Amino acid sequence: MAEEQGNIKQEYNSANAGMNMDQTPSQIKKGGVTYALNAVIENFDSNSFNYQNEEANELCFNFPEEYTLIGKHFIQEKNKHIFFLADENNGGSEIGYMENNDCIYHTLINASCLNFSIDHPIHKVVHKITNCSTEIYWTDGYNPRRWMDIDNVPKKLKSDTDLCDPVYSEE
Repeated sequence: MAEEQGNIKQEYNSANAGMNMDQTPSQIKKGGVTYALNAVIENFDSNSFNYQNEEANELCFNFPEEYTLIGKHFIQEKNKHIFFLADENNGGSEIGYMENNDCIYHTLINASCLNFSIDHPIHKVVHKITNCSTEIYWTDGYNPRRWMDIDNVPKKLKSDTDLCDPVYSEE
């Protein structure tokens, strides 16, 4: 019998016992599966089997026409998906969201000044939640680094407004 090397164990674990939803996890034998929705077997070292969730294939909603998804982020604490969209034909940019997997797209902000481009996707987004706000931070390598409080979206000042007593538009 081959000797084990380092931390590599020659134990094979495959899903050959079928789905078992009747017993508690401590009672499940090796190779048993208790839940596997959208699961696929992933195998990198040919010595073991791992299960990984695969994205669903049912259409939930459509983004606004002409817009292309260039970035996304999931805020787990609020169960909110954030989407970054660009309209290359008209120069539009939009940040939207879906809450609690309800399959309803909401526009958070639509402003050309975001200057999103399909040639510069947003690969990394992080968030920070405080007592007063939920902030998202992102960069696309094209525009400066940015952040926004998604609980308090900035609005434009109405023209001819006093800066000491500002009046904001809905834009």
